[in-house]
Amino acid sequence: MATARYSSHRPTPRGGYNNPSRATTAPVVRALRSRGDELLSGRGQARAGRWHYIAPLWLLVLVGLPAVTRSDEPAVLTAAGLVRQGNLWVLGDEASWLAQVAHLRPLEKSASSAEQQYQAALAANLQRFAELEQLRKQVRELQRLAASSDVSQRTKLQLADQVRVNQELIRGLEREVADPREPDRSAGVRKSLVEWIDRRAALAEALLADRSQATTLAQRYAELASDPGILVALGDTATRRRLGPSRTFEIQTAALDKLSAALFSETLPVYREHGLWRVNVVLEERAARTLNFSHEGTEHLLAASLLEAAEIKVDPQAPEITIQTSGGRAVRGRRIELAKLRIGNRVLTKVPAIALSPEGEDLGSVLGGKALSGHRLEIDRTRLQAKVLTVEADKGGADEAGK
Repeated sequence: MATARYSSHRPTPRGGYNNPSRATTAPVVRALRSRGDELLSGRGQARAGRWHYIAPLWLLVLVGLPAVTRSDEPAVLTAAGLVRQGNLWVLGDEASWLAQVAHLRPLEKSASSAEQQYQAALAANLQRFAELEQLRKQVRELQRLAASSDVSQRTKLQLADQVRVNQELIRGLEREVADPREPDRSAGVRKSLVEWIDRRAALAEALLADRSQATTLAQRYAELASDPGILVALGDTATRRRLGPSRTFEIQTAALDKLSAALFSETLPVYREHGLWRVNVVLEERAARTLNFSHEGTEHLLAASLLEAAEIKVDPQAPEITIQTSGGRAVRGRRIELAKLRIGNRVLTKVPAIALSPEGEDLGSVLGGKALSGHRLEIDRTRLQAKVLTVEADKGGADEAGK
C-alpha cells in the first residue's frame, strides 16, 4: 500500500526543479522520501521516535529558505569576472595578462642580443684603434731611421716604401675607427648602438603596458577582497576557496619589477647624429622615442605623430604659438603640459611642451632644455651614457650635455 501510494507521486520534471537556486536540494528530498517509505511501511516503527518526524520538518524549512546557497556561488563570482582554477578564483583577465607577459621574453632577448653586439663593436673599435696607434708609431720610427745619415740610400728607399704602405693602412683605419674617447664617431659602433636603443625602446613600451595592466588587476583584486558579497560566496573561513591573484601572477609581477629596475636604470645609452645628442625618453609611460636634445633653453617640441602614439589629446583651447624655422617658415603649435616624462629612472612631472600642428611634422620632436626644469642632462662622451641630475643637488658638477 505504501509503495503504491508513493509510486503515484508526481515525478520531478527532467532537468531538475524550476527554481535553479534549489537544484542542490534534490538529494535531501530523495532522502526524506526514502525515510517516509520506511515509516509508512512499518519497517521503521521500532525506531520511530518523536525526532524522526520533527527532523524532516526542519530540513524542509531549510530547503525552502531563499538565502544564498552554494548553487548561487558561481553566478555571484562569475558576475564579478572571476573564473575557477582548482580551489582558487581568479579574474578572467589575469589569464590574458599572463599570456601577454610571455611575449616580453623575446623582446628582452632581442635587446640583450643587441647590447652584446654593441659591446662587441666597442671592443673591436678599441682593438683596431690600438692597431692604428701601432702603425702610426711604426711610421714615426721609419721616418726617423730614413732621416739618419748612417743609412744607405737604398735602405732609405726601402724605408720610404714601407712608410707609404703603412700610411695607406692608416688612412683605411681612420675611416673606420674612432678615438675611444668618442666611440660613436665609428660607423660600426653607432649603428650597433642605435639598434640597441631601438630594441630597448620596444621592450620599454611593452613592459610599461604590462605593468600598468598588472596594477589594474591588483587594484581589482583588492576591491573584490573587501566586497562582502564575494566573501560570502567564497564560503566560511575553514572551507573558503581562495581569491586570486594566482601564485603565477605574483611571480610574474615580481619579475617585471626586476626587469624594470634593470631597464630604467640611472644611466641610459645615447649617441650623436649631425652634431646633436639623441636621447630616448618615454612620454606618459606609453610611447618610447629617441629625440634630439637641445640644452640651450629651447622649447620641448612634440610632433603630431608622437602625440598620437602617446595618446596625448591636445585641448583646442590651449594657448597657440607660432614657431619660426631657420628657413623662415612659420609653424603653428599649442602649449601643453605632459603629466609624465621618463628619462632613465627619472620620471619628470608637469613637463611643459609645444604640440606641433601636422604641417610641422618634418621638424620632428626635440627634447628642449625647458622640459628639464630644475634638472640637467649629463652625458659621458666616452661611455656614451646620459643621466638626469637635479640642479640643486649637484651644483658645480660636470658640464651640461653638449657643452
